[in-house]
Amino acid sequence: MAVLHFIDPPIHPGSGSRGTYSHLKSAINYILKPEKTLGGLYTGSCNCRCETALKEMIDTKKQYGKEPVPGTRGYENNRLAYHLIISWSPKEHVSPELAMEIAGRFCEKELSDYEVVYSAHTDTEHMHAHIIFNSVNFRTGCKYRYNKNDWERKLQPLVDQLCKEQGLHELKDDTGKTFSEYAMERKRTRRNKKLSDKVTGSNNFSKDKKTHGNRKYRKEASEEYSMSDYLRDEIDRLIMSSSNFEEFEQLMRDDGYEIKYGNSERYGMYMAVRNSEMQRFRRTQTLGGDYTLSMIKKRIELFHSELPQYGEEIPTERWILVSKKLYYCSVSYDTKNPYLRRQYARLYRLGIFPNYGKRPLYSETKERIKQLRKTEYQIDLIMKNDCTTVEDLEDAINESLDSIKNLKDQEKEHRTEVRSYQKEWSKYEKLEELEGAFLLFQEGNESFKKEALEYQKLKDVVKQFPHTKDELRKFLDHETAYEKNLKGNLYEKRKQLEAMQELKEDYQRVMKEYAPADDEMLNQMREHGAETVPENIKGRKKGR
Repeated sequence: MAVLHFIDPPIHPGSGSRGTYSHLKSAINYILKPEKTLGGLYTGSCNCRCETALKEMIDTKKQYGKEPVPGTRGYENNRLAYHLIISWSPKEHVSPELAMEIAGRFCEKELSDYEVVYSAHTDTEHMHAHIIFNSVNFRTGCKYRYNKNDWERKLQPLVDQLCKEQGLHELKDDTGKTFSEYAMERKRTRRNKKLSDKVTGSNNFSKDKKTHGNRKYRKEASEEYSMSDYLRDEIDRLIMSSSNFEEFEQLMRDDGYEIKYGNSERYGMYMAVRNSEMQRFRRTQTLGGDYTLSMIKKRIELFHSELPQYGEEIPTERWILVSKKLYYCSVSYDTKNPYLRRQYARLYRLGIFPNYGKRPLYSETKERIKQLRKTEYQIDLIMKNDCTTVEDLEDAINESLDSIKNLKDQEKEHRTEVRSYQKEWSKYEKLEELEGAFLLFQEGNESFKKEALEYQKLKDVVKQFPHTKDELRKFLDHETAYEKNLKGNLYEKRKQLEAMQELKEDYQRVMKEYAPADDEMLNQMREHGAETVPENIKGRKKGR
């Protein structure tokens, strides 16, 4: 079950010296935090780039004159952006990849005309995705309008639909309530909380509410180097120093860590650690996806091995510059498929497709061509899979299901193997990003001391890597192309499965609604087959 939440209130302008867009900047930085998104792996955007999302949102507001002006009336109540959260029940074990796919499709369907950034956070027990989008439509300049009952009328139903397509539970499956009933319960819960706050005099949140609830963001920002960061650095350091997991375990104990193992329903076997400064044991998987027990073992194995050899060359996209003018071509209505041509002729004779009279609208023609192309695709599938009976069609469907499962397993295994190398690559990128600050510090600019120290520390870490930056870049480029090819195959298999399942449903519907032709009907059809079909034969259904 997934539930969509609107963070209330929306993101408003900042006050004082913090700047107009300080709250929006904090919110975007928060949802894109590398510690929460596996080093930025589970982040995405629509109509903008994650790195420049804030600037692009501001430019859109300036373009349409929707930029709030400090000191004017209603400045503090101006809505700069909206923040949504889609959260799943821990019992469903939703993967970050699936959460990203659902969040991305939600943005494409509901927020296609707005600049959007989204991410999946992996640092909590329950999977959840954050979405922040500009309040101004970049196409029209109009502001996003959230009407009463939009949650139960279109937003939550859309989330349910996307989850259902992925085989996940719907809201009514787990709660037994309709959208309206669930929305009323949420409103009642919020109202009761406000009343209880008044009775107890709890006004601690009222101040933070004016700043988009930034208490959480400020708390995390104030912890420049938390215990979680320390543990991640320690594990990363020992992974580079260990040739196998047993050696890694011994080095942890030599450094004063207590280690224990357990078994959980979601993660299977896990490792928990504690040092002298920690009161309780900490499970390593809570540090992120790179720190589960299985991933630590995998990283140790991959770190000290050579890069895998490239397989077959993966075709990559090429852009070709054309110097001459291009014109639209007319749509061809004919087809080379002989079976489809005979089908068209039959439909014309039956009067289903008229060949005379008023010319149809362009939209009707376009939709009809789309349906014909779909029919042609289904006929090609039938011929390719040699489906002569319903049983053959069912066998082809089951084969497609098996192929899809195998491709998904390959994709998951490939992503796990590449993740360790992506972590190394992120260190190289960070080093390049900090190089400018390091050089400025060497020239005497003390304001870059913190970045210079981080650069020096990171440089010492990178020296231990067994792979150079160029080797890693070439390898990851190849693996990206391989993954894209894998996704293309998966898309095609899903498309084939959908077409065959629809064929089966159509067949079952026809068998249910129409009776087989008797001898009398067949004789009449032979007599009139070339000219017309008798009225008593057309559309004869069961029970008529």
